Amino acid sequence: MGLGEEWLGVILDHKYLDRLLSISRKYGISPVGEGGEFETFVLDAPHFRRKIRVLEHEKHWYRDWGVLYIRKAILVDKSK
Repeated sequence: MGLGEEWLGVILDHKYLDRLLSISRKYGISPVGEGGEFETFVLDAPHFRRKIRVLEHEKHWYRDWGVLYIRKAILVDKSK
């Protein structure tokens, strides 16, 4: 409830964080996904030697839930 198809594949930045917190207050969902509201996939982090770049993906939406399938991805060296 509150998270639609447009949320599949988004990069969670400050813009989306504000929207997610608003949805959390309105619908009572956990903003960290606790309880199964959503799953995340980390593409880059400070402790990663390389980052993941998604080249191909597919979105599948089923009434009120969806899945983002990553079909092709590569490891990329980080810029110094």
